[in-house]
Amino acid sequence: MPPIDIVVPSHAKDLRTLPLAVQAALRYLQPAAQLYVVSREPFASLDDRVHWVPEPDGGSFPSVEDVRERLASRGVGTARGAWIYQQLLKLGASEYIDGLSPTYLALDSDVIFLRPVSFETESGIRFLFAPAREEHGPYRASYARLLGTPPTTTTSLVAHHMLYDRELLSELRSEIARRAGRAWHEAYVDATDPAEPSSVSEFNTYGWWVLERHPALARARPLSWRNLRSVPPAFEQRLLARRYDFVAAHEHLRSAGPRSLVAPPARAVRRLRRAVGARQE
Repeated sequence: MPPIDIVVPSHAKDLRTLPLAVQAALRYLQPAAQLYVVSREPFASLDDRVHWVPEPDGGSFPSVEDVRERLASRGVGTARGAWIYQQLLKLGASEYIDGLSPTYLALDSDVIFLRPVSFETESGIRFLFAPAREEHGPYRASYARLLGTPPTTTTSLVAHHMLYDRELLSELRSEIARRAGRAWHEAYVDATDPAEPSSVSEFNTYGWWVLERHPALARARPLSWRNLRSVPPAFEQRLLARRYDFVAAHEHLRSAGPRSLVAPPARAVRRLRRAVGARQE
């Protein structure tokens, strides 16, 4: 399998986690080629594999303002416009990044990998995925609005990263556009539920579609991860790596109040060691 590119859409709220996410992705994810940070604000790195890609400003690919305007035209609040937009950036990366690898990894900018993870696939496998535990009914409803019927699988694929195949994505986008009679990204925004802040998922939409249309191309590969309320410093990352492949420090959890970073370091270490020890017993 040739090296794969990594695409990391980012928002100002994740400026604390983005450098850690980029550094860890290049260190631990295999086989990695180039890494593209897609954001409004410039991102600089000393690693020549890292490239900043400015958010599209409209035209053939929408801007975040276009998404907000479309939401507003449907009487939908625009507070989640940026969140929906970053989903479009993942699903449509090949439309605005020249030379993107045939298979690429999309990664949330608050995800920090902790130990080596390979995305090498055996012959014939084009969709390697990590099953998740999250169950959220509105995601199933939006899938049905986009593709005509609810997904047949009950597996969640919201694992904060996804391996995308450009040919399969093109087929998915074409199917969405054909059913809707308009651009795929317009149909995707229109599939949101005005009564539900989180009603559509780029990970589930693509993953469920592959599992239904091309099941022979898919293989589950479980990973272990944990959601955190704070950004872990280096010593915590080393301890967490004994148990988890990656952690996710989501902004909505961080804003709820940090835990480990406000505790004395020794206390935080003891707590993590107890957790690791319990797992090993």
